[in-house]
Amino acid sequence: MKISLFSAFYPFRGGIAQFNERLVEELDKQHEVDVFTFKKQYPNWLFPGTSQYVQESNVRWEHRAKRIVSTFNPFSYFLGAKRISKSQPDVFIANYWMTIFAPFLAVFSRSLKGKSKRILLIHNLQPHEPKFFDTWFNRLVLKRFDGVVVLSEKVKTEVLSIKKEAKIKMLYHPWYDHFSPTTPKSESRKKLQIPVDARCCYFLV
Repeated sequence: MKISLFSAFYPFRGGIAQFNERLVEELDKQHEVDVFTFKKQYPNWLFPGTSQYVQESNVRWEHRAKRIVSTFNPFSYFLGAKRISKSQPDVFIANYWMTIFAPFLAVFSRSLKGKSKRILLIHNLQPHEPKFFDTWFNRLVLKRFDGVVVLSEKVKTEVLSIKKEAKIKMLYHPWYDHFSPTTPKSESRKKLQIPVDARCCYFLV
């Protein structure tokens, strides 16, 4: 199949970017995958950390993900939708974890009309810090997609509370094997100058 996938990707940092890089690696084995991401995810004043971006370079991803939308620039929604529609995917997969993404994802989905199957991959439906528009935005985005993939029973229940007829598939987080090999506990304790046979209370002394 030809798949278009939208999410956070390099140079954006975080677990969702890592999740989707692994997802694309698997999809690449059997499908043709177009990858799309943000021009700007959050304004600097809204981002709680020091930077939205990773510091190290990643040659593999520097040109892979096409940067098409800025979350708080409505004009970019329609230009981004045009780029995705032009890719003519059999399946469009959009990642969703913040309700502020609902407006542009709804525009992306609508631009495809009946051409493609539209799948919403939901990491979080209800945000950790609720806003007055959350329920309305969630209804909007769920209405625009043909099916939903969730990663927990909790999110599945939340989706069904809003869209009872939603077609849902519950999957699980992948095994993250892209990190450096783990160091044996005995070696780690030696480096930290902790006795090999120390019990947990040792750390509190």
